[in-house]
Amino acid sequence: MNYENTALVARVFTGVGVSFGKDTTLPFFKQYFGGGSNSMRGWPIRGIGRGAQQLVPFGQNIFNDRTADLQLEANLEYRYIIARIIPNSLTLRGALFLDAGNIWNLRNSNPAGGVDSAQFRFKNLYKELGVSAGTGFRLDFNYFVLRFDMGFRIKRPELSHRRAGWNIPDIGFDDVFSKLFGGKEENRKWRYENFNFTIGISYPF
Repeated sequence: MNYENTALVARVFTGVGVSFGKDTTLPFFKQYFGGGSNSMRGWPIRGIGRGAQQLVPFGQNIFNDRTADLQLEANLEYRYIIARIIPNSLTLRGALFLDAGNIWNLRNSNPAGGVDSAQFRFKNLYKELGVSAGTGFRLDFNYFVLRFDMGFRIKRPELSHRRAGWNIPDIGFDDVFSKLFGGKEENRKWRYENFNFTIGISYPF
C-alpha cells in the first residue's frame, strides 16, 4: 500500500529442493540460506537455522554457515520519509520491519541417527520460526538507495525448547549504546546472540 509519504510493503518466499539418490541434502551451491540485508535482518548472512540447530558458541573462530533444502520466510516493512535533504537528489527515509522464517533440511542428516534438530517437521514449525524486528535508514539518491538496518532477534529457533523460542532482547535506555557499540566481551556476546547490523544497496524487496 502506498500513500503520499509512506508505504507498507510485504513479501512471502518459499523455496524447496529435493535431493535424489543417497544424498541427504542438496549440493551446497543449490541450498537455501537466511539472514543478511535482504532476508532475516536480525541474523548475519547464512546465520539462521537449520531448524533448531544450536549456534556455534561465542568466542569460537567458526562461522555459522547455515544452508538447507527448505526455506520459509515472510517480511513486512513500513517505509516513511524523514527529510528531503536535497530536493530531487537526496531523501532520508526510515523503515520499521518485521521478518519471520527459517531454513530446514528435508531428510534426517544426523549421522548417528535419532532426532535431527535441523530436519523440517510440521509439528515444530511454529517453535522453530525465527522472528526479528528492527528499524533502518535509507539514503535515497534517486538512482540508487544506500540502506542501513538494525535487526533484533525476538524469537530464536535454537531456543525453541523454551517458550517456543520467544526471547525479547534484554536492552534498555541505560545500556543501549554499550550493548550496540561497546567493545567489552559481554557486549560482543550479546550482539552475537541478539542483534545484527547490515548495510545494503537498494530496497530488500
